[in-house]
Amino acid sequence: MIPRIKIIRLKINYTLNQCLKKIIKSSHSRFPIINYDNNYINGFLMAKDLLQYIQNKNKIFSLKNLIRPPVIVPESQSLNRILKEFRLKRNHLAIVVDEFGIITGLITIEDVLEVILKKL
Repeated sequence: MIPRIKIIRLKINYTLNQCLKKIIKSSHSRFPIINYDNNYINGFLMAKDLLQYIQNKNKIFSLKNLIRPPVIVPESQSLNRILKEFRLKRNHLAIVVDEFGIITGLITIEDVLEVILKKL
């Protein structure tokens, strides 16, 4: 799991240029979108969703319109259940939350597979 402090995230009020700078600097393809106080997730952005705004400068940008629903898992959920959820929802990452719904980290399908393969 990637701890909360190391998650590269975008804020819901970011402009297109702010998003592009973070995306280019990190070279990731998926980003959690957080609210103003950094404690809760609004959803995910896939970097490829910004291409339409780069190509068409006249199109009005709103990060709110690009958000995909988040996959949220509790800290106590087993790796097998997380992997099953990734497969069912065709997703590659999930936000891990504590019992109060506060973000504690981010887990990717690669993280899950790595742990499972180490156990074999």
